Formats: sequence, C-alpha cells, structure tokens
Amino acid sequence: LTDKFPNPGAADAIQGNGAMDGVTFHPTPVDACHVPATIGGFRTMFTAFHHFRPQAARAVLEDAVASGAPIAIFESTKRSLPCIIFMLLAPFIVLLVMPWVRPFRFTNLLFTYLIPLVPLMILWDGIVSDLRTSRTRWYHRATGNLANAHVCPSCSRGTSPISDRRHRLVVMHPPAPLSHPLPCASPLRSPARRS
Repeated sequence: LTDKFPNPGAADAIQGNGAMDGVTFHPTPVDACHVPATIGGFRTMFTAFHHFRPQAARAVLEDAVASGAPIAIFESTKRSLPCIIFMLLAPFIVLLVMPWVRPFRFTNLLFTYLIPLVPLMILWDGIVSDLRTSRTRWYHRATGNLANAHVCPSCSRGTSPISDRRHRLVVMHPPAPLSHPLPCASPLRSPARRS
C-alpha cells in the first residue's frame, strides 16, 4: 500500500496484529500523479478519486498510462439525486451507532449528541463527495487523447446498494495483454478519439 502521507505507526500496528498478512506498506510518500518507476503492479484507488481536482485526477490517469500500468478506480459515491437523498439519512445513522463505536471515548458522545458536529460533518462530507464523483463519461473525455488509454466498459458495471445503476468502477489498462487478465465480459475497446 502507498500513501502520499504514510503513517508508519498505523502500518506497524496493523501488520503486528496480523490483520493484513501478505500486505506490505511503502514507507515513503508516493504521489499518485507521479508514481516512481520502482513501484510496479496493478494500481488501485478505493473511494479516493473524487478528492482529486480535475487536473490532478487526469494526471493520475496520465501517469498510469505513461507507465503502462493498469489502474482500477473504485468509488462508492455517485453524483445522483438518490445518493444525495440517501446521505440525508447519514446523521441519523451516526446517532444510532455512535454508542457502539470503538474505542469508546466520551468526546465521541459529546460531539455527536450535545454538540452535533460529527453527524453534520458526515452529512457534509457525504453530499460533497457525491457531487464531486466523476461520471463515467468524464473518464472517456479525460483519456480521449491518451494514445494507450483503454477504458474497459464491462468492468465499469456494478450494483449500488440504493439502485441498480453503475458504481464508478473504471479500469484502464495498456493495449498489450496483461499477465493477469481482467474479468472483462466483453472485448476491450478504446473510447472514441477526438481529432
């Protein structure tokens, strides 16, 4: 695992309790826009891509394409009215589950029930994340002039807990065959190129 701001103490604690056997943590900062050539493999980004500004998001994709590295972007958020409405329930869920959050701290109760900062922060973060999540067509536009960018259309399908519409799972990979084939259900195709 890599991070722009690695936390060695947390990594050591996780590895020490055996929760993530077989997972290694890169000890130095890694910028997803400029991944060092010494770090190879299949790149993944889980529920983080919407935090990048459009220029930085494009730089992440450009760097993966330039390195010939496949990248999978998983987003559980979605820019849609049902998702935003669902996020309106988040503060109530926080109110219900906070007494069982571990480790227990009285400050959790203070900032949930007496001064409701936690429910309001969760609500704000969820709605803003939904609104910032890119639609699939953005990936096609963003990679439209990259010579070796192939967006896998069948890997972009998924089911959402609140609808049967797509998650934002986008898999890009170089045109050459991969050593570990992707679970594509249809032939790979490139997005339409603009001249």
